[in-house]
Amino acid sequence: MSGLLYRDSREVLYGARDYFDMVLDVDRYEDFLPYCAASRVLERCGEGEILARMVLVFGGVRQSYTSCVRMWEEEGGILRIGVSQHGKGPFLILRNEWRFSPLEGGGCRIDFELEMKLKSILLEKLVFGMVGGLGGRMVEAFELRALALYGRQKGGCQA
Repeated sequence: MSGLLYRDSREVLYGARDYFDMVLDVDRYEDFLPYCAASRVLERCGEGEILARMVLVFGGVRQSYTSCVRMWEEEGGILRIGVSQHGKGPFLILRNEWRFSPLEGGGCRIDFELEMKLKSILLEKLVFGMVGGLGGRMVEAFELRALALYGRQKGGCQA
């Protein structure tokens, strides 16, 4: 099994805090994220960490997993989110990282990385066959969500 590794960097009109808050709004993922049938925060584990459950559907095959979501702020107002599978689930590897860096003129730079490898060869062939551009589709879904939430106005909340 080869797995998937996807990286993307882009500059967007909205502020780092806007994107950070939107990515952490796990309970709304099913409203806009491709292949997400259900999502919810299970537990807030103190400052900077949550446990979340997601149900994904690929070609009629449902898979659910719990992820550990960590968030932190770095020097210069850079906001980061790291996601990994917590406990049992369909993945051998699940790692997802977001980095939101404020830009001087407004907006922010997003650096996104997704690494995943499934336990089942058959499931991996189904999933990767259907969603070859999964990482890009995720980033685009969040961009469309930002447009729906914040409109076309440049800047937003800066962090």
